[in-house]
Amino acid sequence: MSGSLCNDECGPDNAWVGDGECDDGGPDSDTSVCDFGSDCTDCGARNPADCVPSCEGSTCGSDGCGGTCGTCSGTDMCIDGSCESCECPTGACGMNACGMDCGACADTSTMCYRSACRTPDCAGRVCGRDGAGGNCGTMDGACPDGQGCLDGMCVACECGTRTCGTLRGCPDSCGTCTDPAVCDGVTGACVTTPDASCNNTCGTYGDNECDDGGPGSHFSLCDLGTDCADCGPR
Repeated sequence: MSGSLCNDECGPDNAWVGDGECDDGGPDSDTSVCDFGSDCTDCGARNPADCVPSCEGSTCGSDGCGGTCGTCSGTDMCIDGSCESCECPTGACGMNACGMDCGACADTSTMCYRSACRTPDCAGRVCGRDGAGGNCGTMDGACPDGQGCLDGMCVACECGTRTCGTLRGCPDSCGTCTDPAVCDGVTGACVTTPDASCNNTCGTYGDNECDDGGPGSHFSLCDLGTDCADCGPR
């Protein structure tokens, strides 16, 4: 097709090319995770006139149709549609989002976890995580059979007053919530707060430990409202 869009640059290292699913967001596509015309093996050639540019939620990067939503200044890098600083802030370690090595932790009592030097904390905890990439207790964070980890303690796999969610290490769920309600992972109750921040972009979501630093949280590893599965809406 003359003037068509057709390349195979879909996904990290082109990993989503040839997987049998059309991922470019065009007509009859399965998903919209790649730019229009970039999953040619699965979608076929695309007519540029069919592409609808979109910059919703983005201040930089591709508009999906070969254009741009903006550029970043200086050493900043565009990551997921936002300009992120590539400098290493005080206390940073390991590889940052830009792929820059921020070094190791100078204090040997801390551990590098999620690009920050963090102090392991198992005070009063016999199970679960230590907030620095490790686990608490003598069973690598786990509890004996028939028990689950709740707030760092091993408790029986019983729901009690919980109506949703799952205790970490227990096989059965206490139930699910009906949309638009979501499960407050701390209390195990279905709650509805339409305007609240609630998503699961935290890298540790779903482990029955609230990590967004808000009220009732166990750790402050993620941004407020990004560990909805464990913390509930904020």
